[in-house]
Amino acid sequence: LIRFKGRLLLAFRDGWAGSRIHVVPLSEDFRPAGKAMGLSLNHPTEATLGVEDPRLFVFKGQLHIAYIGVVARERNIIRTSVLFARLSDQFRVKQVWYPHYEKRQSWEKSWSPFEYKGSPLSIHAYPDDFIKFLKSLTSDSIAVQFDKNGNSNSQVRLIDGSKTIITMPVRA
Repeated sequence: LIRFKGRLLLAFRDGWAGSRIHVVPLSEDFRPAGKAMGLSLNHPTEATLGVEDPRLFVFKGQLHIAYIGVVARERNIIRTSVLFARLSDQFRVKQVWYPHYEKRQSWEKSWSPFEYKGSPLSIHAYPDDFIKFLKSLTSDSIAVQFDKNGNSNSQVRLIDGSKTIITMPVRA
């Protein structure tokens, strides 16, 4: 669910195996306020069975969606991949791309994209080197704070000056 250009928008999938993703505008009381629009989120190698887990986000003033492409052989899932697409204001897919991440796993899910100070960032649920990555961040304004000295089941906060950008649990 996101508010974009004054409208509430909801992205959802329509089933399980072979599912598609749709976007529908909502009224302020969260009822459909228009027709659901199916998105053409095909990718020739990373979404051969279907797509799922949509997350709408805004980058540089344009609507985007992150989603999972499912790849299967004879209906057996062999991998999932995080994909991104830029959407028009009318929910037409303008561009689809697959970020090649060298440490990817065969089951990639739960990336949460956001924009901060004009840069596209994404948080992934507990990659093996997540804490190392956070500890390597250096910036004049962004700091990383760990509770419990970064031990298991602690929390991490990304701080910009005195403002907390995001707080999340981490596992070492």
